[in-house]
This record gives sequence, C-alpha cells and structure tokens, in this order.
Amino acid sequence: MGIKILGGTIIFIRDMKFTLLESLKSVIKEQTGSVEFTFKSMKPWKREGERPTWFVYFNDLEIVDGEYNKYENSIIYLSGDGEEYTVDPKYFDYYQKDNKGRVLLNVLKKENPKVVDKLFGGTGQITSKLIRQALEIAFKENWLPADDIYSPGLRGINTMGERMGNDESWSIMNFFDTKREVQNKIEQKWKKEGNGDILYWLADVFKNDKDFVNELLDIQWGSISNGYKTELYVSDKLSKAIGGKSQFFPPGSKMDRYKSIDMIINGKSYQVKPSSSVKKEGDFYKIKTYGMTNDYKNKSIDFIVYGNSDGKIYVFPNKNYDVKNHTGVEHYEEPQLF
Repeated sequence: MGIKILGGTIIFIRDMKFTLLESLKSVIKEQTGSVEFTFKSMKPWKREGERPTWFVYFNDLEIVDGEYNKYENSIIYLSGDGEEYTVDPKYFDYYQKDNKGRVLLNVLKKENPKVVDKLFGGTGQITSKLIRQALEIAFKENWLPADDIYSPGLRGINTMGERMGNDESWSIMNFFDTKREVQNKIEQKWKKEGNGDILYWLADVFKNDKDFVNELLDIQWGSISNGYKTELYVSDKLSKAIGGKSQFFPPGSKMDRYKSIDMIINGKSYQVKPSSSVKKEGDFYKIKTYGMTNDYKNKSIDFIVYGNSDGKIYVFPNKNYDVKNHTGVEHYEEPQLF
C-alpha cells in the first residue's frame, strides 16, 4: 500500500495500474448511477392549503451526463447559476415535456442546507452565496469550476497544504461560507467600514485586507484542522490494516461534499470523524465528537469511523445509533477496533 499525491489529491493505491483519474471516475460511476442536469433558474413555490408546502422548481433542465430513470438512478446532480445540488431521485419530479423539475424544499435543504440562503437570503447581509461570489471575483485565476470529480472552488491560494506541510491545494477560504463565526466577523466589518456594493466591497476585502483575511483563516483552520488530520491518519492506517484497493476523497471532491464519503475500501464506504473519548457504558458506546448527524443513516455510507485521540480507530456500522447533541453520539452496535 502506498500513497500517491497528485494535484492536491491523495489516493491510496495497491494496484499501480489504476491512474488517479480513472480510479476516481470509476468509483463515482459505480457508486452513484447518477444523472446530471443543468438548469438556468430555480424558484421557490408555495402550494397553499390546510398544510402549505414549499417546492423548488428547476427550469430549462438539460441532461448533460447519464440517463434519467426515476427508479434506477441513485442520485441526481443539478448544476446552474454557480451552484450544485444533489437530490434523491425518488423525491424528484421531472417534467420532460416542459424541461422542468421540482422537489420539496424540506427534502432539498436536508441534503443542501445552504439552498435556503440562495432562495430567500440569509438572516444577515453576509450570506453563503455572497461569500462564494466574492471569493470567485477576488481570485478569478484561482477559481476552478466543477468537473467530474470536484465541486467549484479556490485552489492554490491559502491552501490546506500550506498548514499541513503537504501539497493539498484546496483553499481554506472555501470553508468560509460554512462557519457562522467567520460570517459574523465579516458582517461586523461591513457595518463598521462598508460602503458601496457589498459584493464588490467584500471581494476587495478578501483580495487586499491581508490582516483581516489571516484572522478569518486562523478561525476557519481551527475549526477544520482536527477533522482533516484525522481523515488522513485514519485513511492511511485503516487502508493498510484492511488491505485491497482504497481511495481517499480529498477536500472539495463531490464524493466528500455531496455524499459525505471520505474513503472507500474494497467497495465499502466510510465517513471519518475525530473523537476525544470513546467509552462503553452498559450495552452502548458513548462517543465525544463533532459534526455527526443522524442524516448519515439516509446516505450510502457503510461505516462511521472515529479516530480517537489515543490513536485507536473505532469502526461502527452506519446504523443503530443516536446523535444526542453537537458533541455526543451513542452507538448500539459493537465496533471493529484497529
């Protein structure tokens, strides 16, 4: 088992006949059975009645990859207006004659929580969409669009690799739209110093206010560094222990971002989390972690893996657990220990 690093992407390989691109593409196709649409606009619509229901309509749909079959597809990608969303096909209504599709808003936001900002705007002036747009404007030469493997984002500037001492090119700034503390800092600065068009003001801040950007980078890195380090450690150790063909999906990859899959070993998928404590209490295990959600049970994840602070790795099946709060989860199955 070795580690190959190429273009910021890490893939663990036993059979050197597999190239990076071939391996990742084949895994995505095998795992998803996907169809990809582009759309020109999306609009919310409220169905009135005793129980009002919100839908999201995607207009001017065009299939750009795969074939649509509601009962055979396992995932639908929708891309347009600089955004990408994923939908479970069983919840997606495709009106081929009108080139339209719709999905319940509650279903869409479960897998794509930031879509509410896109449709209705955030609670403040600084929204996730605004941050992404400003980053793209500020660093045009570093912004790469989505492709078969990666979601859109910045590469080659303020990278994760610079902090880790490796060549991971995904920018820490790509996470700014996920951190409320970062968004609050930007909003405070806008209220104090902002003028003119807020989008171009923010793009100028990102590009030219080095001290402020470094402050945001430190906040963001403090939030994501432990998880990233755990993913690298667990992926390396677990792939060697189990053996076979292994793929690690790096930051920015669609498998990581949209399907919550950090790695695949011999066709089995894993979501990796850091933990500070794993204790058995009676017939269950109590885990101290962060970022866990009961929604993982609805995704194509075979195992939840915890890299504990003592170096041990606990591998639980993705079932029969309860996320109690943002730092605690209880598992009622026996783990594999590495």
